[in-house]
Formats: sequence, structure tokens, C-alpha cells
Amino acid sequence: MRSTVVVAVLFASTAGFWIGAAAAQGAAAAPPGARQRCLALNNLKIPAASIGLPTSGATVVSAVFVIPTDAGNANGEFCKVLGRIHPVDPIAPDIKFEVNLPTRWNNRMLQMGGGGFDGTLVTGLGGASNQVPASPTPLALGYVTAGSDSGHETAGGFDGRFALNAESFANFGRLQIKKTHDVAMALVQKRYGASPRHSYFIGGSQGGHEALIAALFYTADYDGIVAHYPAYDITLMHLAAQHRARALFRGPDTWISPDKMKTIATAVYAACDGLDGVTDGIISNVAGCNRVMTMDALRSRLRCPEGRDSGAACLSDGQLATVETFNTPFSLGFPVSAGLSVFPKLAMLDGATFLNALGQGPVPSTWPTNQDATQYAEASGTVRYVITRDVTADPLAFDPAKWATRITEVSEAWDANSVDLSQFMSKGGKMIPSATTSAWSRDSDRPPPTRSSASIASRDSRTATACSTRSSTRWAHWTRGWTVGARPEPLKPSTSTPRTTSGAGRCASTRHGRDTRAPVASTRRPPSGA
Repeated sequence: MRSTVVVAVLFASTAGFWIGAAAAQGAAAAPPGARQRCLALNNLKIPAASIGLPTSGATVVSAVFVIPTDAGNANGEFCKVLGRIHPVDPIAPDIKFEVNLPTRWNNRMLQMGGGGFDGTLVTGLGGASNQVPASPTPLALGYVTAGSDSGHETAGGFDGRFALNAESFANFGRLQIKKTHDVAMALVQKRYGASPRHSYFIGGSQGGHEALIAALFYTADYDGIVAHYPAYDITLMHLAAQHRARALFRGPDTWISPDKMKTIATAVYAACDGLDGVTDGIISNVAGCNRVMTMDALRSRLRCPEGRDSGAACLSDGQLATVETFNTPFSLGFPVSAGLSVFPKLAMLDGATFLNALGQGPVPSTWPTNQDATQYAEASGTVRYVITRDVTADPLAFDPAKWATRITEVSEAWDANSVDLSQFMSKGGKMIPSATTSAWSRDSDRPPPTRSSASIASRDSRTATACSTRSSTRWAHWTRGWTVGARPEPLKPSTSTPRTTSGAGRCASTRHGRDTRAPVASTRRPPSGA
């Protein structure tokens, strides 16, 4: 998916948190005996006492010394350590981890988050979330990098079978972050004889959610955190998905085919593209678009004769009702963690194409495949495996009101809804959260919930620097700024932004390579024929 019109570099002023050339320049010369120190980590046992949450300890499965000339290696000389953190419950799966220990270490550690339901090992060998693709990786710049599979393996997508085991679910929900961190710290100490000067966490979407968890719950472990478009409210997100999936598959004329979705997107861009003064395939004036492209406007443009489905060029009354459900905030009816109960509307009338996101047919599979609607896949994984723990449950027949107690428990276990970062900030922690302003194209099969990531910004202006995709809210405190592809310079504080500490922030969006310096949301029209 092409997203990220707003890009934050990895920088926090006082911690020296910048993944760039300076980090490489500060790395020490390669010490002798690096190979021997690496190989000595093979079969290392890390006792449970070294891990700050209950485990049965950890074991290094392999430690391989990688040299610059090895095939496919762009990370220089390092020790690649693979291992497992063992559960308390003997039938729970291990947490698989990877820690990469560079020979030329810059005295910093970077832990990376996952995505979706995790279940795939985060190796730490590639770039960090939202890093410029052509730039050197953190590992190549001297960072120790660490990641895990969060304590389970999945078949991809929203395969939630791991959640049937309580410890496995707790690991995914929160605990694996701390456990992986502590094991990585033990390995750093063993390899270098010292602890990192600074420890960081970075991730996007689910990884951004994990970054918020690191800041909220494990404040002593991290100095700097980057949380890109965090999927922080998983419970509400997936129950909203279930509500919308029910609308999508309610009857024979409620499903919206890919061709009909193209018709909707064409109408939206015809009405909204020029509202910013430039007809360029980008909807930058989203607020204006919301005023123009209302449900009444959509009905007047696209309603089929007599409301009956008569082809791809129009919408039946049932399909219009589906669009309205997607375009309306979802209310759960009772609060989950941090008192939240509402999930924002989706961007169906803002310019998102939803290409392939609504499925390929009007009847979903019993077990979701990549041909099914994303909303249905999310609902299936969470309803069957996380909430009811009944694999035979019908996601489309699920009634959240009957499961309020369990839903509240789930929310407490895996959501990161709180905006109280006072403990993290009081210890001097630095955080860059980014609320996405997204570009949708023919590659966009699952547009992110931009209003969800923006709403966490609007709930607290005391945390960091960000641009709200909905209300242009700025958080401006300790970071030196936002920029696109360059190191940020100090900026003067915005006089219109409430703040509690010194510093400043700036928003940037890009349009055809220009830095527009405007905190606006942008949606990109799909190329012709998309």
C-alpha cells in the first residue's frame, strides 16, 4: 500500500535519536575477536530472572557471524542471533526472536514492531518503518536491532488461532515487547560487556501500536519511540469491521463489487479533486470534500432507477445503505479501555479506492481467504479466536452486546488507548507519533483508518509533534520537527499550539515532490484504468 504523505525522520533532539550518516560515523572501529565473541553465544541460556516478565527463560538457537562479503548482505559485519523465549505454559508457543549485533556498534539498540496479527519473525535486517528505501539500514549504521514473531506463527492475514492459548494471546497483546527487549539487552551485555547508551522502538500500524505499548507500559526500557499510524484501538477497529461486514453482506444487493467501488471513487474525485484549487488526482481538501460529497449527493449522482441494481454504473438502495454504514462512525454502545466506545468512519467518500478490500463476491467464505473483504477477515479473526474463542462462531451473527465483559477484558489486554504518557516523558523519553495522511492508488487494498490515528492526536496535545489528518491539530513539544527526506532543523514554537514544554513541530505533506508545509490530508486518485 502506498501511504505516508507525511514522513517523520527518526530523530529526537536530546537522545541523539537519528538514523543517518552521523550514527555510522560515530561507530567504533571493529575490535579483534568479534567472530569468537559471536560464536560463543551459541546455545547460550538466558535465565528467567534476566527477563522482567514471567517466562521459563530463553535459549540461543544459533549465532552466525556474518561478514560484508556474504551474499545478499548489505549490513556490514555483524552477529546474527536467533533464539526462543520459553513460556510458562508448556503448551504455549515460544517467542522466536532475532537480535543482530554489529561489530562496529554505536552503543544504541533499536527494537522493531510487526504488523497485522504478527506471527512472522521481525528480523531487524532491513529498514525501519517508513525509512527512505535507499538509505542505509539501522544495522548497517551500527545499531543493535531486535525483533520477534510476538510469540506465535500464523498463516498470514488475521489468522487468530494463537489467541486460543491465554499466554500466547497475552504475549501478542503486550508482553512479548518487554520479553524481547530484555533478552536483547542480555545478549548486548554478553557480547559487548556493556548496556546500550540508548534504546529505541519503532513500528507502523500494528508496529505503531506496539510502539505506544512500549511507551505506556515499559517506560524504563526505552529512550525514544516512533509510532507511525498506530493501530492502537484494535478492539474497536475490529468490531467496527464486523459491523461493516454485516452491512456489506446483509443481502443480495448490499455487496459493493470492485467495479461499483470504482464508480464511487470516480464520483468522489469528480466532486472533490479540484477543491484545493488544483485538479491533480489528489484530494487535499478532505474537510471540503466531506461537505460536498455527502450521502445525499452520492444518491443524487449514483442511485439506480427505482433503487434496484442495474449494473456497475449505479448503486442500489441496499448498496447505498452499505456506503452509509462505512461512512458513519461506529458506536459499540459501551466503553472499552480508556473509556473509548466509538471508531471513526472509513474514507469511502474521501477518495480511498478500497481496491480488493470489499471482496470478490457477495457471499464470504466460511474461512476467509485473500478473495474476501478485509472487514470480514478482521471480524472473523477477532470474533472467533479472541473474543468467543469458538472457532465455529459466525462472525456475521455476532452480537457484541452479549459479550461486553469479555470484550472489555480483551481491550485491556491488547489495546493502547491511553494518551497518558506522563511517566515516559517525565523520565526524559522522546516520542514521534505520526497520524497518517495517506495516498491511495491501484495498490491500495486496505486503506488505513486515518481518522483513528488522527483521533489519538486530538485527544491529547501534550505528547509530541504530529499533524491530525482530520482537524489539522498539531502536537508541538520536544521534537525538532517534521521533514521529508532530510534532517530536521530547530523551529520556533507555534504560537497557536498549546504546549507544556519547549520545542516545536512542523507538518509537511508532499504533492508531486513539493513540500507544501500544510497540515492537510491528501488522497490520491487511482491511475486511469485502476
